[in-house]
Amino acid sequence: VYPGDLSVIVTSSFTGSNSGGTTESILAPVEAARDTFYINRGGVGRIQFSGLNASALYDVNIFASRLGRANSRTTQYQVEGQLPLYLDAADNVDERVHFVGVGPSEAGTLSISVSPVDVNGVAQDYAYIGYVELVEKAPMVAEYEVWANRNALMGEQAEKLADPDGDGLNNFLEFSMESNPLLFTDSPVLQK
Repeated sequence: VYPGDLSVIVTSSFTGSNSGGTTESILAPVEAARDTFYINRGGVGRIQFSGLNASALYDVNIFASRLGRANSRTTQYQVEGQLPLYLDAADNVDERVHFVGVGPSEAGTLSISVSPVDVNGVAQDYAYIGYVELVEKAPMVAEYEVWANRNALMGEQAEKLADPDGDGLNNFLEFSMESNPLLFTDSPVLQK
């Protein structure tokens, strides 16, 4: 349950809806697992959440199911700023896609696109979306402030683009790498 004015709207129409999904999943309530929006080959459906905390990160979990279909129902899900993830909804009972650490826009919106395309870019006949769960993580601002306080940064030294130790890594990079912003680093090790 989200406080405030959370809303969900369809910003690009789906072809329709059906109730042909599973009633056996533990990943979603029965009605949400069973009922889906779908889009036909060549289309893209979009939904937008608004009223989110713009300074927080969210994990986004998506589930879809379509029972009794012999062919693949692979769906591409795209969340702004993330690489696409894929789920085959055909006879799905216990699989979902999981986006981690998604930041909404400054206006507190987050959009999800749904396309009938598989991981190789091959068009599919249908794509589905049934259940979306948003899990709010601690606000980014609060996490940074805790880190800055823990490292005794105050005033201008606490600004995200400041570099108090002069090593070429600003505070936000040091925060992201969990390194000490007051200890000069000759050659930082960056990992993917």
